[in-house]
Amino acid sequence: GITITGIDDTCNTGIMTLSPTDNATLDRAHRFLRLWRVTGYQMWELDLMMQAPSVANNILDQNALVALGNFRLLQDTTNLPVDAQLAWFQDMDTNSHIGPNNAITTPLYTSVYLNPAIVSLHPDSDIATVIVPGGVVNDDNLNDHLEAIQAAISISSPDLNSLVVCFHLDATNTLTLSNLSLLYRIRQFVIIANISINDFINIAPFINPGTSGVEAAI
Repeated sequence: GITITGIDDTCNTGIMTLSPTDNATLDRAHRFLRLWRVTGYQMWELDLMMQAPSVANNILDQNALVALGNFRLLQDTTNLPVDAQLAWFQDMDTNSHIGPNNAITTPLYTSVYLNPAIVSLHPDSDIATVIVPGGVVNDDNLNDHLEAIQAAISISSPDLNSLVVCFHLDATNTLTLSNLSLLYRIRQFVIIANISINDFINIAPFINPGTSGVEAAI
């Protein structure tokens, strides 16, 4: 919500100001910059974690610092990038971000499900359309897109079918960002944990004790 006013062709920073410049805004900016410098994250990565409900939930306070520390500890184990690990807790990121030297990042969803090397062999226009605001998905039956999904997340057909059945995706039977994110999340988890899909299905209820059913655990 912060903008720069007074910009013109002279590029004179002396006439530029930040808006709004209330104490609360400046305080948040100050704490964000200090955190950015000490963590070594890129700004867009830290911004994603600040917004994530499972991490800072838009509040930079003591609880957020603890959550960020736990997230970092998990990263030390998984060696996953920020956006990939965040997909363990929420839908995959579908946005581009501005990195160092104004480089534009590739959205996680694009790098996984719209990878040109995969799309060229397994074209699926609906997988591209599902994340387009107002886009019309011609066929939202998840089962009709399993070939492209299988190739994108590099999973065998029997394993993918087991996940679809186990997590009742065949019941909802809908091609959605949430379902695609869930399949990606599980695939990443079994790779990091070095277990099979069948083993994962067996241990999933113990990951989050007290929940009912495998799908609630993950």
